[in-house]
Formats: sequence, structure tokens, C-alpha cells
Amino acid sequence: MLFFISPFLVSFASLPFSMIVEMQRFDYSQLNIIGRLLNLLIFFVLVLSLSQFSNQINMLLVFKWYKIGIFILLLTALWHALSLYTGLVSWPFETRSNLHSAYGNTYSFTDRVTGIAREPSFFVMYVVDFIALAFIFFSGLKRNAAIIFACFIMLLSLSPSGYIVLIMCFCLSYFFTKMSTLSFSGLCKLAALFCFFVFFTFFVLGSNNPFFEYIINRVINVDASSSSRLSMLLGPFEWVKDSSLISFVFGHGLKSFAIVGTNYVLPSGEAVHVTSNNMYVDVFWEAGVLGLLLMLLYFLFIFVKIFSVKQSQQQQFVTFFVFFDLVLSAVFRADYASLRFFLMLYLLFLLLNYDIGLGKVKSARSSV
Repeated sequence: MLFFISPFLVSFASLPFSMIVEMQRFDYSQLNIIGRLLNLLIFFVLVLSLSQFSNQINMLLVFKWYKIGIFILLLTALWHALSLYTGLVSWPFETRSNLHSAYGNTYSFTDRVTGIAREPSFFVMYVVDFIALAFIFFSGLKRNAAIIFACFIMLLSLSPSGYIVLIMCFCLSYFFTKMSTLSFSGLCKLAALFCFFVFFTFFVLGSNNPFFEYIINRVINVDASSSSRLSMLLGPFEWVKDSSLISFVFGHGLKSFAIVGTNYVLPSGEAVHVTSNNMYVDVFWEAGVLGLLLMLLYFLFIFVKIFSVKQSQQQQFVTFFVFFDLVLSAVFRADYASLRFFLMLYLLFLLLNYDIGLGKVKSARSSV
């Protein structure tokens, strides 16, 4: 865990230097790092406490409650969907559910399901977490029902980022789990799976279905002048050219992305957002090349270590699934200082170091 927060230690250490060498470019007087520091400190201590005081029996207790919490979120999403598509119930909460980035096209659907999470890209990451937890706590019909329900709700979110993360989690986890014990039948299954996705891709590209059209347009649009999200991803690599060597190597300081808007604007004319919504881009800007390298090395270390999971093939699959959930969701949400991210990191630690009994029928895990 200390390895994971090392980029943030770099960004914290570089902040005083950046405030001096970059003070002509950015208004550091507007920077408030207290919230970020408290989040990192509290969640770090929480995970250490859970690791220290949990035992073999109750080490998954916090994730049972997390699973219940996400299930309640999914129920609010179902409520939201019933309100949008049937009008039988009313939805009293304000959300960012309006369809955007349609690029001038008109669709019969105009809203996205978010539940009380408000933001679709934020909501779908919890859905992927729920599916990961379903592999741990459910088995048989209950597990299948939970995963199908979660996938159905995610479908209604109209969030390409959620679709990409979920599909990649399933595919990559299956591939790397089977890779270590690949047989001829397993190779045939992988080939069949690959052929299916090739066929499905051509089907989607050749389809005139408005749903597929909207998703494809969201994914393939690469015009930074019309996409603020893409501008936020590419901008830091242009802006850093004006930075000092110290800032390039060690970053511009903790949470410094929040004040980039004091000097730069997006092509649309609006101020730069307080985050790129990409953990790797944020870390590159705030902790420099050194911080980004440390984070990538951390994830590489975890990835290699997963191959040593020998408890069961199912546990190795779930470990890969949680790993790719974190790595891929970070491409679309820079919530690395959130409770959700730290909890999933702790779950990854448990899966790597303990036999949690996956593949064994336990009645305690079949209850919600």
C-alpha cells in the first residue's frame, strides 16, 4: 500500500518547489490540498487497520457491507430507470442523466440511468465492483442473476466507459487465467471467443441501430476541439512543455491539476477542469514522470504477482478481474483518493495473500 501512495508523496514533496518555479504560470493561492491529504491519510490508515485487526473469519466483512451498499445503489438505478422509461414512479433527485456528446444527432432515448450516483461514468464503476463481489459472495444461480441484473442496469447507463471496462475485465481476466494452464480445448475456447468478438464488432459497425451509433460516436470521436474530455487528456502533455525540468520530473505538486485553469483554457473557451478524469494523466501532472513511473511499476508488480495465486483458478480469475477493474476504471475516473479505490486495493491484497475459499460452497456467502 505504501508503494501505491508513493507518487502522492512525490507530489507532496514537490509542491514547495513548484510553488516557486511555477508561480508565474499558476495561482497557487487558490490551491487547497487539505481535503486530498485527509482522504489519503484516513483511507490509508483505515486499510492498515482492517489488515491489522481482521482475522481469517471476518476479513471479508467490510466487503459484504460494501456489496449491500452497491446493491442499494443498483436498486435506486432501477427506480431511476422505471421513472425514465415507464413514468410509473417519479424520480426526485437531480442527476447528470441528460444525453450529451450526440454530435448533432437526435435519438429516441434522451436520458441515462445513474441512480443516486448522479454521474454515469461514476455510477458504472460501482457496477463493475458489484460484479467482482458477486463472484466472491454468490455462487450458481444467485451469482448469475446478480451479474445479469448488474449488466442490465449498466446497459441503461449508456456509458461507453463502463462498457469498455466491464468487457475488458471479463476478457483479460479470462485470458490471463487460462494462459498459465492453456490446453487445446482452452485454446479453442479462446479462439471461439475472439471470433465472436470480431463478428460482433463487424455487426455493430454495420448496424444502423441508434444505440450502437451513439456508443460508437462517443468512442471514436478523436477531435480535441469538440471534445473537452479529450482536450483534458492531451492538454497536460502540451502544457508541460512550458514547465521547468523539476516540474516535469517531480510534478507540479499535490492536487495542482485543480489550478491549471488559472492559466489555460480549453478549445471551447471554458476553463480547464479540476481533473482530467484520468488517474494516470493527473499523476503525471501532479507527481511528474517519476510519480507516473512509480505507479506503473506498482501495477506491474501486482500484475506479475497475480500469476502466483495458487489457491484456485476461480480466485485467480477474480484477482485479475479486480486488478483490471482498478487499472481500467482509472482511465475514466481519477478517483484514486476515494474510499472505493482504497477498498478495492485492500480486496486485491486479500485475494493475493489469503485463500478466501472461492470454488467452495459456503452458505454464508450465498446470502445478500
